[in-house]
Parts: sequence; C-alpha cells; structure tokens
Amino acid sequence: ALVGADRGAGDGAPADALIARSARTRWILGDGRAREELVNLLVSQNAKARDIAFTALRERYGEDRGYDANADAVQRAEAALRWRAP
Repeated sequence: ALVGADRGAGDGAPADALIARSARTRWILGDGRAREELVNLLVSQNAKARDIAFTALRERYGEDRGYDANADAVQRAEAALRWRAP
C-alpha cells in the first residue's frame, strides 16, 4: 500500500527499492517465499533494488551465479534465470 500500484521504472523509481528491502527483511526472517521476489527484482530497472536483491541472495548462497547488477538488461535477465533454480 505504501508504494502504490505503479512501480515505475528507472533509477528514480523508489517502489522497487522499498519492495526489495521488504523482501530482504522477510528473507532474513526465514520467509522462503521472499526468494522469488528477490529473484524477480534482479531484472528491475531500479539499480538500488537490484543491488539489495542480489546482495541478499549472494549472502544466503555464497555465490553470484554470474550475475552483475550493473550489466545490461539482457545480461541481467540471462543471469537471473540461473537464480530461478533452487
């Protein structure tokens, strides 16, 4: 409700960063359902959201699976597919 329905795009879209923080917190607290949301955020247009999501996943699994939060959209999407597998 805080971020509204329009998540926007680009670095200035604060909603994805807020969603990423929320998902990261849920993940830390043991909510396994947050993993899917974090993986989905790996392809966000928002650089901060991508960084938060990737850091949370990397900390849990101890690997990067070839993901680079600063790569172009196509490369991020390809790497995010590797995170879809458990």
